Amino acid sequence: MIRFILADGILVIGAVFSVAAAGMILWHSRRRLHSRGAWWLLSGLRLLALAGILAALGRLEFSWDRTTNTIGPLCIFVDQSASMAPYSGELKSALSSIKRWASRERAPLEWYGFSATLEPTPQGRELEMIKGREETRLGHSLGLLRQRLGRDGTALILTDGVDTDDQPPPSLGIRAFAVLFGAGASSELEITQVKFPRAVFARGEAPFTMTLVYPQGLRDLLHIRIRDEKRGELIWQTTVTLSGASPQTLDLTLTVPKNVGFKNWVIETARPSWDKEPANNRASITTQILREKLRVLYLCGKPSFDYVFLRELIRSQTSRELVSFVILRNPEDAPPYGESELSLIPFPAQEIFTRSLGEFDVFVLQDFAFSRFGLPPSYLDEAGRFVRSGGGLVVISGPNMRQSPEYGPFLNEFLSLTALPQEPYKTGIFMPAIHDVSWWNEHFGIYPDPVKNLNFWRDRLNSTYAVYPFKFLPGSSLNSKEKPLLVANFESPDVESGVYPALATAKLDKGRVAWVGFSGSWLWKVRGGAMAGGAELYDAFWEGLFSWVSGDDSKEQALKLSAERQGDGRWRLIAKLTPGGSGLRECTILPQGDKVSLHERVAGSGIYEGYWDSEAQGPPLRARISHRGQQAEAEIIISKGRATEEFRAARDELYLSSLTSLNGGAILGQGTEWSEEVPQAYAQRLLEELSRSSASGDASGSARRTQGHDLTTAMALGAAFLLLIEWSLRRLKGMAP
Repeated sequence: MIRFILADGILVIGAVFSVAAAGMILWHSRRRLHSRGAWWLLSGLRLLALAGILAALGRLEFSWDRTTNTIGPLCIFVDQSASMAPYSGELKSALSSIKRWASRERAPLEWYGFSATLEPTPQGRELEMIKGREETRLGHSLGLLRQRLGRDGTALILTDGVDTDDQPPPSLGIRAFAVLFGAGASSELEITQVKFPRAVFARGEAPFTMTLVYPQGLRDLLHIRIRDEKRGELIWQTTVTLSGASPQTLDLTLTVPKNVGFKNWVIETARPSWDKEPANNRASITTQILREKLRVLYLCGKPSFDYVFLRELIRSQTSRELVSFVILRNPEDAPPYGESELSLIPFPAQEIFTRSLGEFDVFVLQDFAFSRFGLPPSYLDEAGRFVRSGGGLVVISGPNMRQSPEYGPFLNEFLSLTALPQEPYKTGIFMPAIHDVSWWNEHFGIYPDPVKNLNFWRDRLNSTYAVYPFKFLPGSSLNSKEKPLLVANFESPDVESGVYPALATAKLDKGRVAWVGFSGSWLWKVRGGAMAGGAELYDAFWEGLFSWVSGDDSKEQALKLSAERQGDGRWRLIAKLTPGGSGLRECTILPQGDKVSLHERVAGSGIYEGYWDSEAQGPPLRARISHRGQQAEAEIIISKGRATEEFRAARDELYLSSLTSLNGGAILGQGTEWSEEVPQAYAQRLLEELSRSSASGDASGSARRTQGHDLTTAMALGAAFLLLIEWSLRRLKGMAP
């Protein structure tokens, strides 16, 4: 639609008469050349007629008042309270954007400020409205605006949503829209939410999401990592790109490690140069790693009954996958046939030790001599790395191992053991001496009664064994967390110097290793029989050992800890423990070592609360919770009032949303979105509302209206009239059409 206001219409009419006058002058100046002058006149009339037809097709309109517009005024309603002080820069940018938009759209603006009451603002001083008042009476001030206007209208509220009147939002009959400040991205980097699966499978993938807030429009690379701070282990890391659209939710995927059990991890971001407070760049993760199948690699240096029985036991469980190799032909064998003619396959030593070992959970190494088969000692070092990275290793002694020098450094480092090659292996009746009774009952428990269980084992362990002489290194510290644990010795009154380690265990970094210094446990099944509990004895021993070495016995609990500073200076500690339990929990603050009693808030919830009265200036860093012999340790996430701030922000946004919806409007995004230009979608919404307001008006006529006329019909009739005059002149002059 083509629109002209009155002044523009006068210019057009003047131009038409000027053309007509010029045509008449030319015609009179050439009156001797009648045909030539008439031609100019008639051409001018034709051009005017064509212009009228085009104007009619374009639906030309004009108004009498050049200063009025076709849309009603927009009331800009600016929050002047102290709560808006942190957003003064964003507010000024938004106000400038609104002024530019209104100028382009010829939208009239009326400016108001509010805090305790309504204050009209003179034109030209719109950007001086930020005053930092203490009160924020949003609903009351909006009611005063409705009274002042005395009519329906449209208001755009620029506020953080705080209302100190603590009254429900009013319905005022005025269309209210709002731009919200302070509820979106913060001025710094912060992890606001992490959604991580409660349980994941070992060696699988765990998809999770993490939500970050940061300065709007900022684009940068950000390094993210997950750490197990208790073990000092880096679990996972990646680099992401900040898109500039804050808050930003990232879809991430973690490759799950193979160590099963409850895990207390910390996810954090590297601190960028523009971040102010690194304390909120981290969050805690609790999850449980489950094992879908236990993958076991079994390598035996020669055929034996021990290998046959243990192999069948491992294969009997569908939850296990077994890959086993037994050496059937020694290097000393020299058959008169080529290797291709033999049914035996070569042992893939290089493939297993350099590529595939990490794919297994447990490695059983029984009486295998590396040097005897020409294998480098570095393969045994690979087994050590396998343990330190989280694998389980079961070393079963034998004559080949005892005579192999490459095992010396390995056993010295891992178990503080050394072989006695000058002593032959001993075969005979041996009696076990269980040194760590609690460990034995915990992992080899057939009966819940510890006394009955221990007596059962002692009565039935007296048997014939092949024992391989080893001893602990002089000065080695046994039965501590950092050193090997001597579980049992074998003693024999009939064999000279017949006291040798039978079972020793050790935890190394993330993995575990167990050393079995005898063979012949298969005799428990053969001689004991079902009635004597021999099969039960054999299964309980090896199943318990596999459970321990694979980490399936892990009793670590998932623990989340947070601390918030109270007004009286104390720290309020909240712990979430899974699985929980009724009663009291004792919490040890680290590194201070202070003890804090935690009480369960709701019975069976696993949520505990207590207070730490500390004279130290620094916050608590880590805490350890102990209960009935179980321990869980995790980093404490310092709230620093963030939970309260998030609650208040959510409450204010909810109030503003209710206020705008009750008054026919909506929240038009965050203040940061208006900093450069008024967003197109919001601008269109405001124009529609202003046009609707102008069209509806009110009974008093105080609303300004646009007065105009549609000239379509007039232009069409005028064009027809001009063509009629042109035809008449031709007829009078006798000219051809």
